[in-house]
Amino acid sequence: MKIKKHLTTLIILISLFIFQGCMMTFTFIKAMESYKDEKTVFVVFEGIYYHKASCKEIKKKQKTGLPRREAIDQGYTPCPVCDPDN
Repeated sequence: MKIKKHLTTLIILISLFIFQGCMMTFTFIKAMESYKDEKTVFVVFEGIYYHKASCKEIKKKQKTGLPRREAIDQGYTPCPVCDPDN
């Protein structure tokens, strides 16, 4: 009977440890998504993409920096050349 009690306690502790690990992973993923949304990207007048500052497509153009989430909300999509989301 004593072994059964300890086994039950061990199973509960392992379950809590696994649950806590899953919650930490979820929190980390949400933090990374939030960081990505706040990252500054660059757009140009009459453009359809948002870019990294170093993108060759906008190098000699007048550009405006704004948070990634704002660029997406305004209808911009990631530049296929500079891949600003990575």
